[in-house]
Amino acid sequence: MSGNLQKKDYELDLYHANVLVSLTDQLLVKASERDPGQLPMFRFNNLHNGCSQFPNLITKPRLAYTFYDLYTVHSSPVVHQGRLYFGADSKALFCLDALTGTEIWRFKVQAEIRSTPLIHGQFIYFGCFDHYFYCLNAEKGSLRWRFQTGDWIFSSPAILSGVVYFSGMDGKLYALDSYNGKLIFQVSTGNWCIASPTIIEGKVILGSRDGSLYAFDTASGSVVWKSPLQGPVHATAAIFNRKIFVGDTRGVFYCLDIDQGKIFWEFAASGAIFSSAAVSGSYCVYGNKKGELTCLDPDSGHLKWQVKCKRAIHSSPVIAGDSVLFGCDDGIFYNLNLHNGQIIWIFPTNDIIRSSAWVENDRIWFGGLKLYCIENDYIYLI
Repeated sequence: MSGNLQKKDYELDLYHANVLVSLTDQLLVKASERDPGQLPMFRFNNLHNGCSQFPNLITKPRLAYTFYDLYTVHSSPVVHQGRLYFGADSKALFCLDALTGTEIWRFKVQAEIRSTPLIHGQFIYFGCFDHYFYCLNAEKGSLRWRFQTGDWIFSSPAILSGVVYFSGMDGKLYALDSYNGKLIFQVSTGNWCIASPTIIEGKVILGSRDGSLYAFDTASGSVVWKSPLQGPVHATAAIFNRKIFVGDTRGVFYCLDIDQGKIFWEFAASGAIFSSAAVSGSYCVYGNKKGELTCLDPDSGHLKWQVKCKRAIHSSPVIAGDSVLFGCDDGIFYNLNLHNGQIIWIFPTNDIIRSSAWVENDRIWFGGLKLYCIENDYIYLI
């Protein structure tokens, strides 16, 4: 009886903590949309603008450590409170000591994890190819709840006011209660979804394989607007200055308004766009399947610079201070000058790099066939 009472007390404490986090979320929604900061999730925040709050401090890279568990890491790594979280094709979500790379725990599932985890409060959220969306205790890696969908989940989650949002290959956008996993709503697009939901001003922005960009109401899931594009949308939309930036698989990159989905401008490129854009100030940067990293003026859509790599760029670039950081299918991790596209340094691997990077202090983490952590070569600096 005593054990049951202790369990109930613990559950009640968790519930009250979750309610407090949700109330705090509601108070901070408007402030976070003005200045989203950096959260432990895909593309750093609900706006998915790909901008790290940490500048790149590495002037000459060297390998700090790698972590290898037989299969590819497509899930982008996330660092929170000294721990590193990521999923892998080895059918597990991993938690490592971010400094040393020592494994703390792993949570085994029945299929690949390519969703980037989101850490919120005491919980960690992610989707899986086994059709389930999971919530774990972030400290211990124990299962809190899981929710079954109709197909694979590529999407990385977003969270707002106690509701966690994600999309699936069944073509649906899901909204679940983040505490107990209960369905709030589900709404269908015209085809399957790989893109992750982006949240702005009461709208969930989501691209679909049906060739449209949608805005759904965050509370009800009703369609606010639907904007047909020229091709399927696999990339996740980025928000900057109340504008949406996203590319399609026909190689066209768009800037749209958030209120009605009106297209402000388009930029036609030569390769399919799977890479999500990083947008900051007067720079909008993304990659494509032809190996081109393109930088546009976000106001006009005019080309500022373009760099050609040897193979496709599926990795979504990260803006960190004056650097643009990204991986490529040619096995090279690049650091370019944001202002002119010139190469500052490269870090070669015998790998295919498709995850986005996480930048914090003087380290960078990214995934390929294994998980990499690079740091400054301090011997060189001396």
